[in-house]
Amino acid sequence: MKRKSIIFAGALVFLFVLASAFVFWVTRCTQGNMYAEPATDDVHALMPFTDGMPFCLEAVPGFWLKFDTGADISTLTEADAQKLRDLGYKVEESFGPIAGRDGYGETLFAWRRYTVDLPVGGYEEHTDSAGNVTVRYTGRPSNVLRNVDFAKIDSGLSTLGLDLLSKFKLECRFDSHSVAFTETIPADYRRVVDMRKNMHLTDFIWSPSRSYIIISVNQSSNVYLMDTGLQRAAIKKPMEAMAYAKHTLRTETVPMTRNRTFEAYVDDDAWIDFGSRSGSKKVYYLDNGEEPFQVNPLNVFTQNLVVDIEGGAIYFRNAAKPFNGIASRRR
Repeated sequence: MKRKSIIFAGALVFLFVLASAFVFWVTRCTQGNMYAEPATDDVHALMPFTDGMPFCLEAVPGFWLKFDTGADISTLTEADAQKLRDLGYKVEESFGPIAGRDGYGETLFAWRRYTVDLPVGGYEEHTDSAGNVTVRYTGRPSNVLRNVDFAKIDSGLSTLGLDLLSKFKLECRFDSHSVAFTETIPADYRRVVDMRKNMHLTDFIWSPSRSYIIISVNQSSNVYLMDTGLQRAAIKKPMEAMAYAKHTLRTETVPMTRNRTFEAYVDDDAWIDFGSRSGSKKVYYLDNGEEPFQVNPLNVFTQNLVVDIEGGAIYFRNAAKPFNGIASRRR
């Protein structure tokens, strides 16, 4: 009897320790302490995209971060942490487990983190007499995000992942090649396509959940990961789906991740149904070891759009202008 009591007590202690470790892990894998300063009714931090692939945002001049909704967690290299220190911003290194998919689509378990004050914005749009839009730095950031948690990495690209991006409405401006972080949807945008969460077991270990969109390609619907880290390809399907292609396919070498390229088959004129938009667009068939179906709306459309991760929707500005071959569907 005594032995059974000892075994039972030991099992309770083990379960308590396991539950405590789980709670510690989950609560430390959030951006719960982050806040913007100055505090306003609507944070508005405009930042330009850098040229080339992948899409990186220039938070302040000389400091870039990959813009990646396919990454669960935000990461910061030692070199970029030092850049922030040199700019005069707080950078604290501490122990704290962080787990999730990083900016290269690989699962990362980090035991060290940076908690930083991150300057963002301070850019303004300027339109010249020919209608060309550029962004210029005003000389100071518009906001500082306090207590931002990053997983510490040794090298590679520092990344803004879902844990941070989901806190904002992301207005992607095509003409000025920039993104505005806001807290409200601008009044002249309307909801075009819904996004949904596709829960996995790992979503109970790290957060937030990734966003997915139902898209029809050549009258075949699938659930696509919404991934702004997808580089050249706008819409990616697995090789096995080539059987449903409606046109002759050509081959192309596509850069997808760090120092990795893939041979893809390309349908140059696939028919796409994206929410209330339809039209033809290139579709890439390849297997890159990540999710089988992926879409990067920044590569699909050439008009301003808002990505609302928390609200589960993509918005377009009210306009009749086509979107890179994808136009409003007639009803």
